[in-house]
Amino acid sequence: MIKLKSFSLNDWKAQFKTIITDYPGFSVGDLNVKQGFERLEQLWLEIKDEAIVVFEYPYVDPLYRDSYYTYYSAKHRRYERDCIRIHFFNSSSVSDPADGSKSYFGFVVLRPTPHRLLGRSHISPELMKRRENAEICLSEVKVQVRGKIISSVGFPYSSQDSHTHTCAETCIWSVMEYFSQRYRDYIPVLPSKIRKALESTYPRRSLPSEGLTSLQISRALKEFGFGSMIYSIGSSENQKKVFYETIYTYAESGIPQILTVNNENISHAVVLIGHEVRSVDSINHANSEKLNLYNGQEVDIIDTASIPGKYIFQDDNHTPYQFAMIENPFEYYQSNSQFQGAHVVNTVVPLYPKIHLDAIRARTLAKAVLRDRRFGLEPIKEQGPFTFRLLLTSSKSWKGFWFPLKDKFGKLGKVFLELALPKFIWLAEIGLKEHYISNSDSVVGRILMDATGDESLRSVLAIQYTNSLFLLDDPSKPQRLEESFPPSVMYRNNLKGAWNAWKH
Repeated sequence: MIKLKSFSLNDWKAQFKTIITDYPGFSVGDLNVKQGFERLEQLWLEIKDEAIVVFEYPYVDPLYRDSYYTYYSAKHRRYERDCIRIHFFNSSSVSDPADGSKSYFGFVVLRPTPHRLLGRSHISPELMKRRENAEICLSEVKVQVRGKIISSVGFPYSSQDSHTHTCAETCIWSVMEYFSQRYRDYIPVLPSKIRKALESTYPRRSLPSEGLTSLQISRALKEFGFGSMIYSIGSSENQKKVFYETIYTYAESGIPQILTVNNENISHAVVLIGHEVRSVDSINHANSEKLNLYNGQEVDIIDTASIPGKYIFQDDNHTPYQFAMIENPFEYYQSNSQFQGAHVVNTVVPLYPKIHLDAIRARTLAKAVLRDRRFGLEPIKEQGPFTFRLLLTSSKSWKGFWFPLKDKFGKLGKVFLELALPKFIWLAEIGLKEHYISNSDSVVGRILMDATGDESLRSVLAIQYTNSLFLLDDPSKPQRLEESFPPSVMYRNNLKGAWNAWKH
């Protein structure tokens, strides 16, 4: 029989060691159990106090069962094959938690591997304390509780078990889980499938796992349907600047990235899944650049990728949704000196295979357009200083964003909805610094670029400013509409947060 037990979070915190040891495989007498309980205790501290905890046992977890049958079942010491699933509600309906489905905040699986209790999990950032300022890649998972189907919105998480999947395999699993939940093009993968995909690359046995290199991570993602890219930090200041801009651009595009972080002691992989909302004050600490126009004049422009702010990480050594600066990615390892001084050395980005124009080239092309004699910023240069924001999105998402705005913005909305577009586009948005400081989402210019294209002008699809609109179906014969287009809204659809009530 499957049992469900409900507790308030405070009751669970007070007696969870007693509660959990009622289930087979979760003995507090195990010498390795302390570390597992510490991670669990930390999670409880970060969950909002009004949460209700519902235990479900036995639970058959696909991630743990894969590890169990390929590794743990062959051990002399017996491991249980069933897990505990813990659901989180914000509801007074303790007797029948499924009735509170509108207040469901996800689940955590506890697996009977004492040193690493936290298994496959999918919890909403809304459940966590101090996560309100985040913008994150979110996906939806449907869950059945007592026969009722309810939904969890969050980003997939698991701690590594350090035997069948280390940090790298866990990151791959997490990224594939996310994409399979969002898009039909991809399927979830388990650790055994990751090992099989990389079988020819292992110089030694694959179990117990000794981790993966960035090249192996990239190859695995390629095997699972992506045109993956690897970017490395480089040694010069300009190379570092371009590297950090690239990370921000893909984060703003809603694409989770697998980062390799090193120091002399460790090499660790984490998934970057979003960033905090950039504060109004932070723009004053951003470095502006001089954009040279075709006539020799200059305008000040602030690339939003240079605005200081923290990113959000899924780190299998910590609880979900950790905040840190990209220059100091392990600042949340406050009590572990082994991780201090670590820095990001590269990022692996899972791109749709037909995206041929990458972030670095798209940024170069967009800024070349802004300098161009025919299509550049020169006619509106007096409105500056400007902000520049670059991101990748799907044409489906772009048109879905504009559909409810079509009446408000008249001809502009009509053009964007009727424009023939490839599956993915690069969008460069030009705003005014004064609008950004006043927390306005106004945009005074846009460049739409074909993500299947190259770095040439042939990849530019449309350019719009407040006084003109260019359509470049044929770059040699651009159509120009000279018309007044008042500032319109900034595109927001890739990352989710409090601004859209954490809906995926």
